[in-house]
Amino acid sequence: MATMNGNIYWLLIGPQTVPSSRIHGYNLHKFLRSRGWNSRVLFGPLEWSADLPPIYADPGVGDIFTSYDVVIVQKLSGPNTIAFLDTLKQKGISTIFVDCDLPLKLECAAKALRVVCTSRWLCNKYSNAGIRQTVFISDAVEWQIPPRFGLRNSMQLRAVWFGIGHQDNWELVENLRHLISERSRWQLVTVSNHPNSDVKWRLNRAARDIASCDVAVFPSRDDELHYAKSSNRVVQAMALGLPVIAHPLPSYQEVVRDGWNGFLCRSDQEWLKALEQLEDPKLRMILAANAYEYALSKYSINVIGRQWENLFRSLIGGETLDKHTFITFPQFAYRRVSARAYVQMAQSQNASACNKTRYILKAMTEWPFQASVGYTDLIKGIYIQVKAYALRATNYVVTILRKLFYIDHNRG
Repeated sequence: MATMNGNIYWLLIGPQTVPSSRIHGYNLHKFLRSRGWNSRVLFGPLEWSADLPPIYADPGVGDIFTSYDVVIVQKLSGPNTIAFLDTLKQKGISTIFVDCDLPLKLECAAKALRVVCTSRWLCNKYSNAGIRQTVFISDAVEWQIPPRFGLRNSMQLRAVWFGIGHQDNWELVENLRHLISERSRWQLVTVSNHPNSDVKWRLNRAARDIASCDVAVFPSRDDELHYAKSSNRVVQAMALGLPVIAHPLPSYQEVVRDGWNGFLCRSDQEWLKALEQLEDPKLRMILAANAYEYALSKYSINVIGRQWENLFRSLIGGETLDKHTFITFPQFAYRRVSARAYVQMAQSQNASACNKTRYILKAMTEWPFQASVGYTDLIKGIYIQVKAYALRATNYVVTILRKLFYIDHNRG
């Protein structure tokens, strides 16, 4: 256990159900807490949010931070975020802007002391645009399951694709499904939030669903949008004990060693050849073992988390930190700011009725004495929720009674 090393504040673009916020924020926050850092999620919205709430545009917010603090802004951009980063820059507070995809957020990046990118290609893209303070840190794997052999009928093999089911991804998946159908022993299994996915993505089950397959597959395209992507899904599949077949994106080329822990394939012929080779159970076993060991040795949370620790120490002085222990945050100050931010999120027109209530509850948890905490909105929100649940329960009972009546009527 490390000694406490200063204050780390996170402002994230989404909740834990948003992969980038979970991987680049919540998971690292938990790791830092376990290592003795005073880490705090200052802003964690209940749904994806493009910008910070207006409270963060107030220059006075900068007064809650000290020279021993590091403030991390994950992907958020917009006028409020830009104003917030500008305030911290003027006050000499260490800031990190985290980005993992295009488009570039140049205004935010220019005001941050460091810009962390999760692919080298994206780092170079920022650097070529004039942002020189870029740092490359890979994504850490979230789950690990050792390779399991001899548990499945090798006559029917399953190739798994997992990811967000937006249109571009799903077109690639359907093309791959058609290609895989040419190999009779292979079946494509999708784990995603897409409505047509074979297995629905559930955070508490995703690792087991993926690890139950034989190989992970990741088709892609040759364009800048995909070049910017990190190696996250590939190394995550490896950490779940699966060899991989992947399109040779720049980040994938860094982690996939062709014929050792997976295959890099661009043409249909290369994909079919890789699938044919992986029908050999001995080869699958060797590649799976190599992939698992490689992923854990390079991309575990302990390995990646220590890279973040080194970055923090480089910003606020490792020698100074070794001589000081910071036991508490400025409790009242940051709680008031968080409470006001969540109230503003509740008042946003984009917030659903359910999330309006949850935002007010979050605000009350942070600072119940906030004058604008919105108790009227809370009561109204609870009423709406109770009414919705009552209506849902009534419809359920009516449906059951109709089915029972239909059965009795037919019997009669």
